[in-house]
Amino acid sequence: MRTLHLLVPTLALLCLLLLVAGTQVGYPPHPPAPLTMNKLTPNMMVEDVNQTVDFYRDVLGFNLVLTVPDSGQFDFALVKHDEVEVMFQSLASLTDEVPVFKEKPAGAGLMFFIDVDDVEALYEEVHSRVTIVKDLHDTFYGTREFAMQDCNGFILTFAENGQE
Repeated sequence: MRTLHLLVPTLALLCLLLLVAGTQVGYPPHPPAPLTMNKLTPNMMVEDVNQTVDFYRDVLGFNLVLTVPDSGQFDFALVKHDEVEVMFQSLASLTDEVPVFKEKPAGAGLMFFIDVDDVEALYEEVHSRVTIVKDLHDTFYGTREFAMQDCNGFILTFAENGQE
């Protein structure tokens, strides 16, 4: 009984120490001070930057903003359509820069959601020239959208908010 009498306070102290230690490990219990994030520009790892630029320009109407190098076979490109910017970087270039990508295939595991003004017009413009992976439909969350695959296997979902 005497052993149990000493064991209970010891276990309680141990639990308290673990609880306190647990709050010191991992993420802080409160978020950091407010931070302003200005925009998100994806950098997509692709097999062929030139082919990707052509696809986004010719099929989706993006404008070429910047390439590296300036001509020839690009390692990097930035395209823009209205307020949407997308960067493309070659598999070889990006895996040299960020070696963790060496084990990752281009175009896998990522989907982009792009808000547009007239999803039906865009669908009519592109559906016969691309692989549609989800046909034009209305969603339970109030958008009309469709999803397509780009020339690298990335899934692009285009959506228009429903009328109020």
